Amino acid sequence: MQILFVHQNFPGQFKHLAPALAAKPEHTVVALTMRQIDSRQWQGVHIVRYTPKTGSQPGVHPWLRDFDTKVIRGEACFRAALQLREQGFQPDVIIAHPGWGESLFLKQVWPQARLGLYCEFYYLLQGGDIGFDPEFPTRDADGEACRVEMRNLNNAVHMPLADAAISPTHWQASTFPEPFRSRISVIHDGIDTELVAPDDSVALQLGELKLSRQDEVITFVNRNLEPCRGYHVFMRALPELLRRRPHARVLITGGDGVSYGAAPTNGQTWKQIYIDEAHAQHPDMDWSRVHFLGQIPYATVCGHAATEPCPPVSDLPLCAQLEPAGSHERRLRHCGQRHRALARGHPPRRNRRAGGLFRPGRAGRSHLPTAGRPSPARTPGGGRSRLCP
Repeated sequence: MQILFVHQNFPGQFKHLAPALAAKPEHTVVALTMRQIDSRQWQGVHIVRYTPKTGSQPGVHPWLRDFDTKVIRGEACFRAALQLREQGFQPDVIIAHPGWGESLFLKQVWPQARLGLYCEFYYLLQGGDIGFDPEFPTRDADGEACRVEMRNLNNAVHMPLADAAISPTHWQASTFPEPFRSRISVIHDGIDTELVAPDDSVALQLGELKLSRQDEVITFVNRNLEPCRGYHVFMRALPELLRRRPHARVLITGGDGVSYGAAPTNGQTWKQIYIDEAHAQHPDMDWSRVHFLGQIPYATVCGHAATEPCPPVSDLPLCAQLEPAGSHERRLRHCGQRHRALARGHPPRRNRRAGGLFRPGRAGRSHLPTAGRPSPARTPGGGRSRLCP
């Protein structure tokens, strides 16, 4: 079978599925991506890069800018697909993440191919990434419904094209409207539990300080430190957290950029804004126990890099996932390492705790122990709980 994966940052969510299919001798697996990859092969997958020939032009209506960028990427993918077809590649199956518009026109090239879509997100006016934090109100409240409707144009165009679809969680699937929702199968991306596993010997060297499993460590992990990911909530809870846990070290992992939401208007970074706020409101806070690690390679985070230090697995890591959606895999990786987790109790988080993955309960500041080392919570199966609310 000939299989085509499409993802602007390949492998993305297909990092387990694509090589697993490529390992079977009866399959030829190709990936279309914008990502700069040095090799033309990745774990048996043939890599084909595409590059948009233009960018968004001035004068596009603000509500249509998002779809404009998706059409530009879709055209670039379409041109690359035409070249693949000329070279004799005829995929039986196309598996695409439609979020960037790349798969908009692939059925024009290969109408006989079956198209499977990875349905990560459908934009909602309520219950999603819009309006969930009153501290950051929508700038154009009256026009927000119109803007959201236009952002879903990409989803609306893709839906009739799909032969099948998957979502990683029930909550994400539930955001899509019928009749498309009934065609979505809930299948998680998967976590490599041989790579993401507890390690009794794990250690992290921070200058002259060495942390291990014998130390009490609290972690906050995100790609970027920004309000949409709950960074400001964590930073405001940090003084009380340090007070209650006088021996804890706090490791904050994430970059200075913006992945979701707006950038600060004053030229600063969200990271520094909430550091300054904490300094001003809590001048006696012990910053020597707070460590900003920046962005860390995936293998290093998992503790399996031979030449780089690894963030430790401790009895008390709090992966403070406070944003509305989009970090299901990161949360489950923490659980694979037997981390105890504190999370905001909104529907996306509750969904990930359902079905036996996590012990149900409420997450809140009052649940933080104040003295001594916490005893590991137990699951009915006898192992450590995957969530300690």
